[in-house]
Amino acid sequence: MRNILPLLLISLFIIPSISNAQQTLEKEEWAKFFNDSNINGCLVLYDTKTQQFQYYNEKRCDSTYLPAFTFKILNSLIALETKAVNGIYDSIKWDGKDRGWPLWNQDQCMNSALGISCFWFYQELVRRMGEGKMQEYIDKAQYGNQIIGPILTTFGYKVISESQPMHKSVS
Repeated sequence: MRNILPLLLISLFIIPSISNAQQTLEKEEWAKFFNDSNINGCLVLYDTKTQQFQYYNEKRCDSTYLPAFTFKILNSLIALETKAVNGIYDSIKWDGKDRGWPLWNQDQCMNSALGISCFWFYQELVRRMGEGKMQEYIDKAQYGNQIIGPILTTFGYKVISESQPMHKSVS
């Protein structure tokens, strides 16, 4: 997870489609990093010196997917900017509901919640920010299709029940 986090952070600030870019360079040698980790992914970087996009796996780069874990990164940045939390060690008290995973069933701060993808923590951040602020920052970042969905705290997932987690392991 920690090896992939820098790539995820970079991916937040990428122009959604490289097919419209005038100068692009495919980097097939980047396949090794994805294959070694058994990840079907893509990466787009913009070189400000050459004003050229460099990419791997163009077809996937130009496809649409749910943001899943990557949204927690932008969610964290927005939460810090809007003061939904005062910092990465600002703790949110666990509500006592068993979510099926002991690591989730405790007080969390951003520092602990991000690494274990603690869903309830990020739901609480969104509640604190509110729909208006969340949409404002999603628009500013030009994140994905900029549609946050009808239920703000589900992040595009179908919630089965409050007590049933989306997953039980860190990917």
